[in-house]
Amino acid sequence: MIKVVLTGDNHFGRRYERYPDVKDVLVESRYESFKQAVKIANDSGADFFVVAGDLFDRISGITREQTARIVEILAGFGGTVLVLPGNHDYYSGDEQVWKYFDEESAHSGVDILLLNEYRPYEFTVREEKIAFYPAFCRSKHGEKNNLGWIRRLGLIRDETYRVGVAHGAIEGITPDRQKEYFLMTTDELEELEMDAWLLGHTHVIYPSLLKEELSEVGRIFNAGTHEQMDLGTDTDGFCIVLELEKNGKHSKVRARKVRTGRIKFEDIRLELQNAGETALEKAFKEIKPRLTQNTVARITITGAIEAEEYNNRSDIYDEYTGDCLSCEIADEELGELITREMIGREFAETSFAAKLLEALMDEPREAQMVYELINREGR
Repeated sequence: MIKVVLTGDNHFGRRYERYPDVKDVLVESRYESFKQAVKIANDSGADFFVVAGDLFDRISGITREQTARIVEILAGFGGTVLVLPGNHDYYSGDEQVWKYFDEESAHSGVDILLLNEYRPYEFTVREEKIAFYPAFCRSKHGEKNNLGWIRRLGLIRDETYRVGVAHGAIEGITPDRQKEYFLMTTDELEELEMDAWLLGHTHVIYPSLLKEELSEVGRIFNAGTHEQMDLGTDTDGFCIVLELEKNGKHSKVRARKVRTGRIKFEDIRLELQNAGETALEKAFKEIKPRLTQNTVARITITGAIEAEEYNNRSDIYDEYTGDCLSCEIADEELGELITREMIGREFAETSFAAKLLEALMDEPREAQMVYELINREGR
């Protein structure tokens, strides 16, 4: 049996300029979560720790100090580390970040190998043989994936474990409308007859049915990211622990996901309309468990609430979001609930606006829309 831990899309070097007050915390947390992934690999007795692309967020502006810190974390693994260049940290041979990486890895005293050649990388582990077939990226974008060399060369056909490592979009799973991110299909991957595929690029875990207990759920895996990066993906950070076992030329693959992420980005939408005197507070009570000290939240609020609560809404925000690491409130489309008293206060009784709003009082959403339209047009 051979054990492998898969991670990817780690994006070290991400600046988090959108969150100036907590950007240092967000950057530091990515390192800590990465250490956790290495610890899981050691605790599980893994033979290989595989990074399936985008270890770095970009190829420029990454310092030697940043690179050295990542190599130091990887050097804490007790087996062999394999790092695949992805589309954000592609490899063409001239990138300074990879020169730093090679130099720091050479001084680490452990086996840290950059998969930057289109060839099988062969190893022997406890008298078992395994070959990794890398499909790394030479550019940020590409209409074609990088699997072609494997088809041309063919596979080792003895009892060697065959493991593909690729970076790119998966058709039907990863958004890639323009087909510019090295698009692959699951059929294409399966036709190449690997014992397992270790993929990067998609920032959510695949397969989605993967459990936290070992199970057989296919041969194609994507760990997503070791820690959620932004509001664009609703996921937690994971790595994947795999066990490969051969019986002759037949193989069995079991896998489990293990949580590594610390920070959670929450994109929350609250739609409030005619929901009672404390509608806003009730809504915040419901989402309060999601607003922890490790949460970066954006809360968008729409609709209309009672006048008293509307006027005191800032106090409610402060009370329920105070524990958040960072919280952005967007309530531009939240208004004061239309009442007959408000209509009488703001419009002449015989005006068209007053009569129209009175007629819509049983349809609060429509009344709110009309009220806002009247205000935009300047009455």
